[in-house]
Amino acid sequence: MGPPLPPAFSLIGPLGHPHKLPEKPPRIVVELFQDLCCPFSRKMHTTLQEVVPAYEASHPGAIQWLYCNVIQPWHPQSAVMHEACMAVAAVKPEAVWKFCSAVYDQQENFFDDKVRSKSANTLHDELCTIAAEAGTPGARSRSWSNGTPRCTG
Repeated sequence: MGPPLPPAFSLIGPLGHPHKLPEKPPRIVVELFQDLCCPFSRKMHTTLQEVVPAYEASHPGAIQWLYCNVIQPWHPQSAVMHEACMAVAAVKPEAVWKFCSAVYDQQENFFDDKVRSKSANTLHDELCTIAAEAGTPGARSRSWSNGTPRCTG
């Protein structure tokens, strides 16, 4: 069991990126632990793209779908991919799922054999381009803030 969350986090509820911001507290919260570099997570995400709208239509406001970042440490690029996801969440939280869909569509470009000779900066630039194409405003280039990469305008 991990360390307890700080009190501020316990007030906001589960951690993760919501599919849609709820208008009221949902009755059910489904936390989806996925890695942007994992082919099985991609399968789950693709299925959810079909399933979530049907459940939201039949149970409006009752279910909250949360994407939770899970970094696979044996794929170093996974950390970079999830940093980009969090940068998107900081700029436009409602765009995270669309960004994840766009990354999953190009996932093969981020497999080990394709990124072995790329730097983290190059990966950040590629992911910022994907973020911009997925509709995150201002996510066209990479800058550094406190040592952390951010997609900015």
